[in-house]
Amino acid sequence: MTGQKIINLIIIFSTSMALFSCATILNRPLQKISISTDKSVTVISIDKAIVADSVLPYKDSSRIYYVKRSRDFLKVNLQMDSSKKSIFLKPKNSFAFWLNFSTYGIGMLVDLNNPKRFAYSNSYHLTASDTSNKIYRFIQIKEKRKIAPFNKGTINFSLSIPVTTIFKIKTINGQYESVGIFGLETGVDYYYKYNRYIAINIGAGTDVLPLDYFGSGYINRSNIIFASARDNFVLRKLNLGYGISLSKFLWNEYSNDTSKAGYSLSNIGLGLSFSAQYRITKKIFLGILYQPNLLNASFKPIFGYQHYLSFNVIWKFPMRKATN
Repeated sequence: MTGQKIINLIIIFSTSMALFSCATILNRPLQKISISTDKSVTVISIDKAIVADSVLPYKDSSRIYYVKRSRDFLKVNLQMDSSKKSIFLKPKNSFAFWLNFSTYGIGMLVDLNNPKRFAYSNSYHLTASDTSNKIYRFIQIKEKRKIAPFNKGTINFSLSIPVTTIFKIKTINGQYESVGIFGLETGVDYYYKYNRYIAINIGAGTDVLPLDYFGSGYINRSNIIFASARDNFVLRKLNLGYGISLSKFLWNEYSNDTSKAGYSLSNIGLGLSFSAQYRITKKIFLGILYQPNLLNASFKPIFGYQHYLSFNVIWKFPMRKATN
């Protein structure tokens, strides 16, 4: 192997490592964090804070700070009634750092000693209980209870993109099971209590894959269009929902040979809807949606099982921010 080839391999390897390092590429050196407090606690300063945003209105003593990413604890200096105290916010590995798993962990080697690997929680609420301080992530304190990150009356828009779709669908030959990667779900979340909300959604899914499998000359395709309504519980960073769904399942079998006949079967049915969503950031969730169809309106017998299952990345954006 010539010296020039060795140099080229080194350049290619170094470039690949740099491209695979998600935290190095995606994270900025500074991170924005929000800190709010109850009336008995005031944030005096944050050590190593670069900027404190003093333009925002200080409702509930909330302020925005820009701090350097670091593996070190972040010291927050507080004024509590007549005494001064300090608390320390613990850093963690950022979402971008864990994203290196998508490149088989190669980028972790590059990000390992980089301060941009770390992150603090995006939002804190500090309250005084007896003589100690407690830190809550994405929650506030009301009547000495932990409450959801959204006040009663808040409305959020939800957008869900499946990364995997799984079907069990009725065909003219019995049940057909398939897997795909495409779909979409949108809806709104309405918070009617501090830890409960109603989610109304519409969506669609398919088992289309970039490379089709023809087999003996036929392609089987599963599709769904649905609407759902779910009641949801907020348990810290986990949202659990249950409800009902109205779905239209559509199965097609067709051939790449135009001389062969194609077949299709569609039906509208009523079933259940279950979801579990795990909060990654204030706006990003990872979720699972399971919708079993139990009652068929298009053919007999009226009772028949089908299902749609998807694994999703979910974004939630505020449409109406309620204040209590």
